[in-house]
Amino acid sequence: LLNNQEIELAGGQTYLAGLVSFVPRVFWKDKPVGAGPMLANIVKPGAYSLGDREGNSSLTTGIIIESYMNFSLVGIILFAFIHGFLLSKITYFSEKVKDPLDIALFLITTHFLSMIIVNAEFLGAFSAYVFVVLPLYLIKKVSF
Repeated sequence: LLNNQEIELAGGQTYLAGLVSFVPRVFWKDKPVGAGPMLANIVKPGAYSLGDREGNSSLTTGIIIESYMNFSLVGIILFAFIHGFLLSKITYFSEKVKDPLDIALFLITTHFLSMIIVNAEFLGAFSAYVFVVLPLYLIKKVSF
C-alpha cells in the first residue's frame, strides 16, 4: 500500500487527537481524529467520514504504525527512544514505592506502555488510561 500511493503525514495530529479527545466536537468542529480513522481512509478512501454513523469503519494501528503515519521513519525511532525512557523511569521509581495504590498506578502505566506497542492507537489507549488512572489518583488524594 505504501508503494502504491503517497501518504500525507499527520504531523502529530493523531497524538493531539488523543490529548484533546475530551473536548466535545461541538466546541471544536475541526478537532483532529485518531490514527484509526486516518488509516481506514488510507486503505480505502471514504471508509471513515466524520459525523457519518452509517458504514464508518476504523482500524487499530498500533503505535509503531501510528508513529510512522505522523512522522515517517523518524517517528518510529523517536517513539522508541521516548518509550524506552518512560519505561526506564517507571521502573526506577516503581522500585522505591511501597503504597499499594502507587504500585497499582505503576503497573497500570507499564501495562499501558506495553499495550500500545501492538494493539492500540494513542487516542483510544490514552482515553482508557485516563479513565483508569484518574479515579485511582483521586482515591489516593482523598483517602490518604
